[in-house]
Amino acid sequence: EAVVHEISRQLRNWNVYTHQNGIITTSQGGFDFDISGRQTIRAPDIAFISKNIYRSLDRQQQWTFKGQPYFASVDLGWLVDPKNKQIYIYRRRVSGVVYRTSHGWNNVNGGSILPGFTLEVQKIDDTISQESSESSSENDEIISSHARRW
Repeated sequence: EAVVHEISRQLRNWNVYTHQNGIITTSQGGFDFDISGRQTIRAPDIAFISKNIYRSLDRQQQWTFKGQPYFASVDLGWLVDPKNKQIYIYRRRVSGVVYRTSHGWNNVNGGSILPGFTLEVQKIDDTISQESSESSSENDEIISSHARRW
C-alpha cells in the first residue's frame, strides 16, 4: 500500500506541476472494459485519465467509470513489482496490439503519454525501506512491552 501511495504521490505532483489537470484514481474505482464482447471490470492500483478523455465522458461514466473511452484510450501501462525489482511496460501499437517489455528496476519515463513524468524507483525503495524500519520498530516496541523486569 505504501508503494501505491508513493507512485500516486509522484504522479499527482507531476499532474499539478505540469498543469495536466488530469484525474488520478486508485483501486477504489474500476474500469468497465468490453473484452471480446464480455464485460470485464479492472481496478488498477493507480490510473491517470487525461483531462481531454475525462471531459469526453458523460456524467454516469464520470461517476461509475463505465464506458468504452477508457479501453480505447489505454496506450501505456506499467506493472511495478518492487519485491522482484522489476517494471514491465505495456504499450499499444498503432494496430491495436498490446505488447510488453521488461524494464528492470530503473526510472521509467512517461514519454509522449505522460510528458515530463519520470517514475523514480529510488523513491519507491526509500518508501519500502522506511516502511520496513517502522515495522521493525513497532515489533521492537511490542516485544519490549512484554518483557519483565528481573
